Amino acid sequence: MENKRTLVVALGGNALLKRGEPLEADIQRKNIELAARTIAQLTRQWRVVLVHGNGPQVGLLALQNSAQVGLLALQNKIAPTLTLHPTRSIFSVRKARA
Repeated sequence: MENKRTLVVALGGNALLKRGEPLEADIQRKNIELAARTIAQLTRQWRVVLVHGNGPQVGLLALQNSAQVGLLALQNKIAPTLTLHPTRSIFSVRKARA
């Protein structure tokens, strides 16, 4: 095992949108890809632990679902907003580096 120090990178929902950008998937995807390239560079010197927050995304999903009868569990609102695009982007960058 490599003797690298650990770096925790929080790729949160607010980090996926720049101030003033609309809450749109294509914009977030572009920002994730940029972050993925940066994170991939960090893995050369660090053991990176990636964590995700998604406040704006969960809030938007909650608003979209507010018309539904009853309340969805918080986990059902969070789960659809996690991992797909960040994971895909990180693995794409790592594969390109290999």
